Amino acid sequence: MTTVALALLVLLPLAAFGQGADEWEQQVRDQLAMASADLRDMGYVAAGQPVVGASDAGVVERLDLSLVNGVDYVVVGVCDADCTDLDLRLVDGSGAVVADDIEEDDYPVLEVSPRGKGGATFTLQIGMVACASEPCAWGVGLFVAGEAPGGSAGPPAVASSDGASRRGGFGRRGQTSAPSGGWTERGSLGAGDETLQSGEYLDAYELEGVPGRRLRVDMSSQDFDTYLILVAPSGEQLENDDAPGQPGHSVLETVLEEAGTYQVLATSYERATGRYDLVLDLSAAPTPAERQQLEVVPLSLGARQTGALEPGDLALEGGELADLYEFDGRAGQGIVLEMSSRELDTYLGLLMPDGAILENDDVPQREGVSVIELALPMDGRYQVVATSYRGGERGCYELSLRSSAQPLPGPGARHAAADSRVLALLVGISDYPGDEQDLSYTAEDAVRIRDALLAGAGMRPEDGILLTDSEATVANVSTALATLGSRLRPSDLLVFFYSGHGNRVPRSDFQPSDPDSFDETLALYDGELTDDELAALLDRFPTGQTLLVLDSCFSGGFAKDVISAPNRMGLFSSEEDVTSQVAAKFRAGGFLAVFLADAIGGGHADDGDGELTALEISQYLYERYRSDVKSTGAGDYVRTGGPRLGYQHLVVDRGSISPYHPLFRLVR
Repeated sequence: MTTVALALLVLLPLAAFGQGADEWEQQVRDQLAMASADLRDMGYVAAGQPVVGASDAGVVERLDLSLVNGVDYVVVGVCDADCTDLDLRLVDGSGAVVADDIEEDDYPVLEVSPRGKGGATFTLQIGMVACASEPCAWGVGLFVAGEAPGGSAGPPAVASSDGASRRGGFGRRGQTSAPSGGWTERGSLGAGDETLQSGEYLDAYELEGVPGRRLRVDMSSQDFDTYLILVAPSGEQLENDDAPGQPGHSVLETVLEEAGTYQVLATSYERATGRYDLVLDLSAAPTPAERQQLEVVPLSLGARQTGALEPGDLALEGGELADLYEFDGRAGQGIVLEMSSRELDTYLGLLMPDGAILENDDVPQREGVSVIELALPMDGRYQVVATSYRGGERGCYELSLRSSAQPLPGPGARHAAADSRVLALLVGISDYPGDEQDLSYTAEDAVRIRDALLAGAGMRPEDGILLTDSEATVANVSTALATLGSRLRPSDLLVFFYSGHGNRVPRSDFQPSDPDSFDETLALYDGELTDDELAALLDRFPTGQTLLVLDSCFSGGFAKDVISAPNRMGLFSSEEDVTSQVAAKFRAGGFLAVFLADAIGGGHADDGDGELTALEISQYLYERYRSDVKSTGAGDYVRTGGPRLGYQHLVVDRGSISPYHPLFRLVR
C-alpha cells in the first residue's frame, strides 16, 4: 500500500461486489465514481471519462495522455477484487519516467505537474502485477482542480493542445504543514496491504505536524474492531482500541509536541478486512485558557491540592485524563505523595529528573487511594502525573505532598540479607495439545530465565523448578508452588515466571478488582489458571517476597488480583486488554523474557554496586522496550498499549516493594 500525504490524495475503498456478467467492470467503475466524489469534495473534478479495461497478470497496457504544462493533475488507478497489485507509470516522449506508483497495492495514485509551455503527450503504463482470476478489470481516472467546495469558482480554464479544457492549481505535495480543520479519509483493509508484526492489515497516512497544534483522529468501521496508532517523528507511539462511550470507534487526541512527519496507522484489533472511515482534525494551537488547563502546576511540600479530571485535560495514550504537577527535591529527602478520590479510581505517576518512572494504582486495603513513598534519589525537578486507572474517568480528587514520617532507604542502601535465597518456578509452553495453538520459543523462555537466575543471581539448581510443555499442567504448577512456598524464608525471593498463551474469560459476578467483568488466565497445558486462583495459591505462603513475571497476552490483568497483597511485585508484557507479541528477532517467545534474562544473567541493569533493585530492573526493562521494540517500518509496528505514563508496552507494578529494595544480589 502507498503511504500518501493527507489532504492531497484519497485512498479508495473497495466497491461492493456487483451482480451479472459485468460484475468486475462494475466494481472498477464504482470505485472510480467514489474517487471522483471524494476528490470533488476537495475541489477537484474529473477530466473527461475514465478508461476501463481488463488484463492478465504480467500484461502492461499503454494509453496516450495529453497534459497541459503548468497544470497539476492526479491520476488514480483501481482494479477489481481479484487483483491485489496494480502499477502506474507515466513516461514522457524521451522514455523518462515522470511519475510512478509501483508499490505492492491495488490503488496506485500519481501526482503530475508538467513544466514548460503549451502541452505535452505522455504515455501512461498500466501494469497488472497480481491477478488471482484472469483477466482482472482495471480503470484509471484523471482529475484536476475545478469547482471548489461550496460552489466557488476554481482557477481559469487553460486550453490544451487537443482542445480539451483543463483546470489547475490544487495543492502540491511538499507543503510544510498539514492544513487546519477536519477532513475524512475512507479506506479498506485487505489483501495487499502492509501488516503489523502480529499480522493485522494496516493503512498508513502521513501529516506534517507543528508543535502546539491539537490532533484528533477518529476511526470507525461497521466491518471490524478498529485500532489506531499514531507514530511521532521520534518514533514514540500513541494507541487506542475502543474509545470510552463510543462503541465501534478508536479515537486519539493529543497536542503535538514535535515538528516533522507523523504517521497515522489505521488497523484492526485482530486480523480482519473491511471498510472504515478515518476522520482527522488538526486544529490550531490551544487558546490561552486551554493552554492553562494543560500547564504544570507547582506543588509545595505540605500542600494539599484539589483538582478535577475533566475534558480538555492532557489525554494519555490509553484515553486517561491527567493533570501535571511539579516540585523540586533533593537527594535523600523522604516524601509521600498521596492522591485520593471518591469519584474515580486514582492512579499516580512520579517522573524523576533522569526520566525514571514510579507508579502506583491502589494502596492495599485503601481503595481509591494511590500513594508513592520514597527517598528521592537525586537533586532536581520532579513531575507528578495525577490520573485515573481507566480511560475516560472524570471526577474530583485531592493530591498532597508531605515529608515521610519514617526514615526511608536511599539509592545506595543495602537490604539484601547475606543468607537470602532465590527460589523459582519457571513455566513455558510451546507445544500445546493439537497443532493450532503451538507457539515458537516460549518453552525456551523458561529455560532462558532459569539459566539467568543460576548464572547471575546465584540460585541453587535445587531451588528452581522447570515445567515445560506437557509438564506444565494445572496440578503440577499448583504442586510446585506449594513445594517452593513451604521452603520460603522471610529473606527469600520467589520468582514465578510464565511464557505461553494468555486469555480472558467473563466473570459471572462483579469483583472490584475486575471492573471489566473479565478474569485473566494463564493457558496451561491442560487448562486455565485464573488470576484469582493464582492469588489464592500465593496466599498460602505469606512469608518472603514474590516477583511475578508473566510474558503472555492480557497479563497486566493479574496486577490488581495478585500484586495487591504485600511483598509482591509484578512484571507484565502487556496490559489487561492487549495482546503480546512473539520476539522472533531474538528467537524468543516474548520480549520480556529476553530483556529480564539480560538484566539478571548479564548484569546489564546493575549500576555497579552488585545488587539489582526494583527500580533498576524496571528502568532497564523500560529502556530495552524503548530501544528494541520501537517500530522502524510498517512491518515492524506492534500494538503496545502501555505503560500509561511512558512509551513502552511493559507494565510494572511494584506494589508495596520499595523502589530501592534489592531483589537480586549478583554473582560476580
